[in-house]
Amino acid sequence: MRNLYSYLKNTALTALSVVALNACVSLEEEPIGILAPDSFYKTESDFQAGLNGMLSPMWQSWGGYAFNWGLFQIPGAMADDIATAPHDAFLQFDRFNYNPNSGHVSNLWGTHYAVINNANILISNLETTSAVNDEKKAQLIGQAKFWRANSYFTLTQWFGEVPIITTENRANADVIGQSPVADVYDAIVQDLLDAEGTLPTAFPERIRPTSWAAKSLLSKVYLTMGGWPLKDADAYRLAAEKAKEVINGSPYKLEADFKDLWIADNGITNSEFIFTFKGVTSGGWPNPGSSFYHHASRHPKELGWGDFFSEATFYNNFPDGYRKDVSFTTSWPDGTSFPTDVAEPYVAKYRDAGSSIISYEGTDLTGVNEEGHASYVHMRYADILLIFAEAENQVNGPTGEAYTAINKVRRRALKLDVNTPNKTVDLSGLAKDSFDKAVIDERAWELAFEEKRWFDLVRKELIVEVKGGEYPHINQNYGHLPKPALEVEQIEGLEQNTY
Repeated sequence: MRNLYSYLKNTALTALSVVALNACVSLEEEPIGILAPDSFYKTESDFQAGLNGMLSPMWQSWGGYAFNWGLFQIPGAMADDIATAPHDAFLQFDRFNYNPNSGHVSNLWGTHYAVINNANILISNLETTSAVNDEKKAQLIGQAKFWRANSYFTLTQWFGEVPIITTENRANADVIGQSPVADVYDAIVQDLLDAEGTLPTAFPERIRPTSWAAKSLLSKVYLTMGGWPLKDADAYRLAAEKAKEVINGSPYKLEADFKDLWIADNGITNSEFIFTFKGVTSGGWPNPGSSFYHHASRHPKELGWGDFFSEATFYNNFPDGYRKDVSFTTSWPDGTSFPTDVAEPYVAKYRDAGSSIISYEGTDLTGVNEEGHASYVHMRYADILLIFAEAENQVNGPTGEAYTAINKVRRRALKLDVNTPNKTVDLSGLAKDSFDKAVIDERAWELAFEEKRWFDLVRKELIVEVKGGEYPHINQNYGHLPKPALEVEQIEGLEQNTY
């Protein structure tokens, strides 16, 4: 697997011929030839194709069949909502036996630096071209900066201090070193502020980031900056302000029915998804996609390796009600229940989702069907409400606005009208610390299996409290993965994380 040094020294934009974010290749297809950026970018269509191809590293898993699955399964394996089977390749993360030589660690690192490199090349060429008008140029650069920020955000959450590269020049790739976490976040924030100011409020294609998506991601970035390891207290104020902009001004709202979020046909039209990864699969696999986070005893018409399943303790602690019924399956195909004290429940949130989180809700599973069209949800409106509730409480205590935000999510969980107060469901009268715990718990239930929980545990310094009983060797530093050994060896000034 190529490392960062290789990407920066030698990589051109290898996916320039990809013409849509949902492009996919056959498992047997030969690699596409490499096109040099300076010979490719001639017209506006070329730049649009380059933007579409920029994210191609995210679809490199299984020959394009799936999202690069390690990017999503690693945080699932490490949190307390998902467990892995004893044979699974992600067991090293589930049990915190980190290995700097792990291919999954290298893949996580290399994939995001490939996206960053692609973004840098695109931005550099856009800044000097006369083939694109200023308005279109600003939009294209805004999208590239959004995804560059997203990749740096992912990298610093996983690895802490990382190299910052924001130019196309790769001449000194072996002496980049690493930047302090604060500097990495400064770069992320600046990219997102730039994107917020140049992106439109909507695109015809819902999969493209808008100014609302930039505001939403920025609120999450600020919230994370307020916690470990940066602990920037003022960042909570910024998180609350940015989340409030989305709440008060955006077209997004909670879907009335929690289940409707997970029906594939609703993914592009529902009112809650702010930005997503869109997936399409075809070719090479003779059956519908295997179920993502599947129970080991599967429905006869559902496939899967049984590598991931819900944690029994998480299921038992999950509040009873409609949201729990939608999130888990605890019955056999004939309708009889199976004993959850000896078998972990099936994660029903992504019904027949496959390793690429592709839903087949409502599809007849008989016969051959390789195509799916559901979205991997990167951020949705419920997340924004809970970001605001947490950040507002950190700054001003549990205000009425903070209660309104969390209580809307709690009402929807029981299929109640989100705007109608309900004394049996609504929180009230909590102290600041108690309210903070309530928000973190609500995030666990609402965003279960969406790869958010681990990062919440890390920034709130809860990994020892939640996982230390089972794995007493861990400490807070386990919130960061080891940097790939080959990167540390080849890049001067890049230091390995310690535990």
